[in-house]
Amino acid sequence: MPANSFVVGKMHRTEHFNIILKGSVTVLMEDGPQRFDAPCMFISKSGVKKVLYNHTDVWWAVPHVTETTTEEALEAEVIMPESRLRDPDTGKLLVDCLEQLQLMLGEV
Repeated sequence: MPANSFVVGKMHRTEHFNIILKGSVTVLMEDGPQRFDAPCMFISKSGVKKVLYNHTDVWWAVPHVTETTTEEALEAEVIMPESRLRDPDTGKLLVDCLEQLQLMLGEV
C-alpha cells in the first residue's frame, strides 16, 4: 500500500493474524487508533473493519487457513459482504466511526 494513503479494509468473519512486513501504519482499532511499525504482528477479532493510514509504503499480509482454491471462494468464506454492513433503505453504513476517524486524523 502506498505511503500517505488511507485504506478501508473488509470486515472478516474470522479471527486472524495481521502481519506488517514493511513500513509504518496507523490503524483505527476498536479502542482507538494505534500505530504499528514493521516488523510486527497482531490479531484481529471477527467482525472488525479497519481504517488505515499508511505513513510509509506498507506491506501487509493476512493469512487464512482454508481449503479454498480461488479468490472468489476465499472472499465468500472469510469476508462479510458489504451489503450486510449497510442499511438496506438508505445504503448508509450501520456502524458510525466518524468520531474515531476524526481522532485518528488528528494524530496523523
